[in-house]
Amino acid sequence: MNTGKGLFVLLAIVFTVTSARAGHFDDDPKDTPLHKLIRSGRDKEAIRLIKRGVEVNGRNYLGYAPLHNAASKGNLVVMRALMVKGADVNITDNEGQTPLDKAVAKEQFGAVALLRVHGAGTCAELDL
Repeated sequence: MNTGKGLFVLLAIVFTVTSARAGHFDDDPKDTPLHKLIRSGRDKEAIRLIKRGVEVNGRNYLGYAPLHNAASKGNLVVMRALMVKGADVNITDNEGQTPLDKAVAKEQFGAVALLRVHGAGTCAELDL
């Protein structure tokens, strides 16, 4: 193996590992279009889908509902739109985490406050 090719392979491996850790490869085939729009920050398109009546509690393979994604990003506009359309503020993912748990973990304090106003609890508070 020549040095140039070895360096390229090493850089490709480092890029892949760091990208995966940063969440760049979390595109789940079971993600709904709404999950993808929220995760990519395309708020206007996400809100348009929500207003059209898309399923707001649909889950991906990790059990995340769109509200988990919006809460972890601190996306208050999308969170409000989801809740107006009936998103379950205490929905749990496959690990038993609620959107409030995700917001707390990501230090999204605006999202924490909004969820609390709407009756959300953590998995510990809900005894899950």
